[in-house]
Amino acid sequence: EIRSLQQAFEAVSHDRPDKLWFQRRRGERFPNRVHHPFQILTPRQLMEAYVSAIEGMPHSVHTNASRIIRKVPETVFSQEHHPSVYRAMGWLVAAGRHWAMASEYGWAVEGTPGTLSMNRGKNLYIPRHHFIFALWYILDPEPDNLDPMQGHLSRKLDKVEKRFEKICQILCDEKNAVAFGQKAAAAVDKALEGGGPVGSQVRKRSFTDRLRSTVKTM
Repeated sequence: EIRSLQQAFEAVSHDRPDKLWFQRRRGERFPNRVHHPFQILTPRQLMEAYVSAIEGMPHSVHTNASRIIRKVPETVFSQEHHPSVYRAMGWLVAAGRHWAMASEYGWAVEGTPGTLSMNRGKNLYIPRHHFIFALWYILDPEPDNLDPMQGHLSRKLDKVEKRFEKICQILCDEKNAVAFGQKAAAAVDKALEGGGPVGSQVRKRSFTDRLRSTVKTM
């Protein structure tokens, strides 16, 4: 499925603004036409975004990486899923990177060219997986309506592609990415208020629940 997903990413024309590059192997080279290093995604980054947004468990990504990896391929990268699902997850991550740069934060982008120069001298944005979760809730009209058994992620349905490609089209505009990123970050900041250290909050399901409620009221 990883190989077929890479092929789906490669099938998007190089001149499209919503083009993303899928780095299946560390050190993999890309053509000079790569728009921006922020648009290069690894399987790990897509997997973390999927669990954070689609499964609504950003706290588990912070807490137990091995548990996330065990979800492959039964839950994440399933061959039943439409490739647009993962393109949308990639654009959520790319938007986070653009927002962080505009906000003078560093964003953890391991394996992406330019990582050290992008993050050097900056404070890393700790709740980035919750940022992805909040951004998904802001952009999608029915973020909780994703039951795989009902075909909400199925590659067989055109409406799935339309739903997720809409996210890609919105976030491939850098101004939109930063603007919606500001809203997501504001929701995260509001949910964090009075809850103690950020590092401990992001590992708790209660913070994810609080963030979900916060986004819905904004």
